[in-house]
Amino acid sequence: RYMEKKKILHIINSLEIGGAEMLLITLLNELEQHFEQHLILLEEKNNKLLDKVPRGCIIEIVPFRSVWHLPHAVLRVRRYIRDNAISVVHTQLYWPGIISRLACSQKQKVINTIQAVSSEASYKVNRLSYWLEKLTYRKRHIIIAVSKIVLDDFDQWIGLSGEGYVFYNLINDRYFAVQVPERVIHGQVSLVAVGNLRWQKITN
Repeated sequence: RYMEKKKILHIINSLEIGGAEMLLITLLNELEQHFEQHLILLEEKNNKLLDKVPRGCIIEIVPFRSVWHLPHAVLRVRRYIRDNAISVVHTQLYWPGIISRLACSQKQKVINTIQAVSSEASYKVNRLSYWLEKLTYRKRHIIIAVSKIVLDDFDQWIGLSGEGYVFYNLINDRYFAVQVPERVIHGQVSLVAVGNLRWQKITN
């Protein structure tokens, strides 16, 4: 008997090239066979990774530029969830998380993925972001952090009352398929590492 796939909606600012965006692209491709996937982007431009999205994923643009656009974005997302019978909402980054909590009813499962140390990236920079986080977060919301420091920071500032998990950034299996030479002919190997150097990454 044919079983209808569960519908999951992903929300992210844009598909600019970055850690959160690459993580979402990997996730979209990993879940393609298991879910009917929908994707809401909050920016119309800078979506350089759009061609990496699986063909079966349905994409919607909900423009969001500042906190003043929050009510309109929430209503748009709420209507989209209702019209498409979405059962799971997964977000990446701060504003998609806030919008998802305000747009979803208790029937929808909400999963918020946090990429950065929120207190430094948001709360200390803009106190409004702290209060929006504090007032919208509920025990039923699931928090996924990319490191223990990120999860501990959320707990310290907001208070983790529901499920919270550490889920490190995915590395696609194809990166492990590279054949490593058995020996180095010239006696040395040069390695280049490119990343965002922060104390949280050094100590974790």
